[in-house]
Amino acid sequence: MANLIIKSSADNLVLQGSDASPAITVGATGTLTFAENVTMSGTANVYGAGTFPAGHIIQVLQSVKADKINTTSNTATATGLSQAITPSATSSKILITVAIGSVSHGTANERIYFKIDGTVSTSVGDAATGHECAACSSPHRASYDQESLVINFLDSPSTTSAKTYALHWWTNTGTAYLNSAGTTDASSGNTIATITCMEIAG
Repeated sequence: MANLIIKSSADNLVLQGSDASPAITVGATGTLTFAENVTMSGTANVYGAGTFPAGHIIQVLQSVKADKINTTSNTATATGLSQAITPSATSSKILITVAIGSVSHGTANERIYFKIDGTVSTSVGDAATGHECAACSSPHRASYDQESLVINFLDSPSTTSAKTYALHWWTNTGTAYLNSAGTTDASSGNTIATITCMEIAG
């Protein structure tokens, strides 16, 4: 079968829609312009004639928690901060980043723990202790001191099914506070907590 060659007599090659307006324009320098937003479909991870290279960020999703909460639980309890993501390939990895602007404890020298739970694989982090907020458990810390915390974890879910990552927390005793300095200063702690999930091509 012979090649189909379309040659423009002017500088640009223009494909028009039914209303005779330009739908696709190929410039003389090779620039391709679409008049409307374009959706590409096909096999997962396919981009043009190739695939996303390893390490390429495919999608980024984020959830924000701005309300103030507290807990007295000594077992893992949901904070209400979570993010769902559907990997486009089983080889993809998910980078989860949790950023907490303010966490505090009503009693000095007590501990607050965090972990990330997923709906497909087992919990991310130590199933027994999770990620300890070390700054909140240092002996020199006073009650209601506010600290920030960042948790990063690279998960390999090996699935193309939807997966939800949720932040859980607990304390060894007393009351822990998120997005708040606690009851001694109700106006303070106007911070947010976020969870960001990035799909990275494997």
